[in-house]
Amino acid sequence: MAPTLLCRDPARSTVPTATAALNLLNLKFLKPRISEITRLSDEKVSAEMAPSGNSCAPGAGGVPLEASVASIGDAKKAMRQAAKARRAETYRQCGAAAGARVAGHGIGFAGVRAPAIVTGFLSIGEEIDPTRLMSRLIGEGYTLALPVMEAKGKPLVFRSWRPGDPLAETMWGIHEPLASAAAVEPDVVLGPLLAFDLRGYRLGYGGGFYDRTLARLRSLKRVVSIGLAYDEQRVDAVPHLDYDERLDWVLTPSGPLKCSAAAE
Repeated sequence: MAPTLLCRDPARSTVPTATAALNLLNLKFLKPRISEITRLSDEKVSAEMAPSGNSCAPGAGGVPLEASVASIGDAKKAMRQAAKARRAETYRQCGAAAGARVAGHGIGFAGVRAPAIVTGFLSIGEEIDPTRLMSRLIGEGYTLALPVMEAKGKPLVFRSWRPGDPLAETMWGIHEPLASAAAVEPDVVLGPLLAFDLRGYRLGYGGGFYDRTLARLRSLKRVVSIGLAYDEQRVDAVPHLDYDERLDWVLTPSGPLKCSAAAE
């Protein structure tokens, strides 16, 4: 029998029970992995992979940085596989309504007012469809943009976009604004994800585009990062490295969640 997903407002004070599969993965697979990378300098690598809050502690000796980074990478890869399956099942049961429910909340909770520039995305696969949210934002006076991939290993750039503007199809079936569209620097970044935790750590697809992009934007000005996710994508802890940029908020169908990074 397929697992029953929430597809409704979960209790705000607890991890949704539908994430049990991912949290079980934390306990059975990721927690043993963390033992491989303990006593590593915390200015190099930080990880909180088990629900109990285990993390890399600083100390003499320990595992070489390269091996530790590889271990974190393996942990992310394992969680990514489980998270993809969880998201696919959630999309099958809840996907049709999720975009409308997300749009119903808007982004007023983030404290960024129109005519600020908001970059969205055009969903692929089982990602939450943000088009209704973006349409609402246009109606409220925000300026919209979409991300453009220039090359592997480089930050994303952003080009102005409105519904109906021409798009070019690129790798992985992603559609992007044409090169003739004006380049902009967003104030709010909406992004897809595979899993998230309440400290703001985000599990993406492994390319590092959003991490590099947020690091660049945050070096220039204040930017609010909002992940769009199903409630079922929440986990106790996402494995992370020192260069992983944290989300300020996560917007789910049941409402916004403020990440602890935003309060620090």
